[in-house]
Amino acid sequence: MVCPLLFCWAIKKCPSGAVKGENYDDLLFLEEGDHLEIFCPDTLYTHLQRKTLWEGALEKDRETLMTQIPTNPEYEQQNICGHWVHWLQKDFEDHEQWYWYFLLSYPAKLVRRRD
Repeated sequence: MVCPLLFCWAIKKCPSGAVKGENYDDLLFLEEGDHLEIFCPDTLYTHLQRKTLWEGALEKDRETLMTQIPTNPEYEQQNICGHWVHWLQKDFEDHEQWYWYFLLSYPAKLVRRRD
């Protein structure tokens, strides 16, 4: 099942049929070790073969792009495109592209890690 990505590093559940409403119950928050595959939206629902833009295990990078918080200068947090985030994908070179995958709700497939 392919579901749209959301800005908060989560994907939206896609039960059979339309999703009613938008709330936290509809989200699957990404966790370290989960396997994520992000697809090109232009190839998802056409005759074209589905194109994978990124695929891999999620590894949290909590250090890249650390920025001093203006309203609380003694603290820092990661900032991407003017938004505060709690982590970025490790070894993903274009962090702004990672952000846009979620903001623009790119379709994705999530497989939870097995403990």
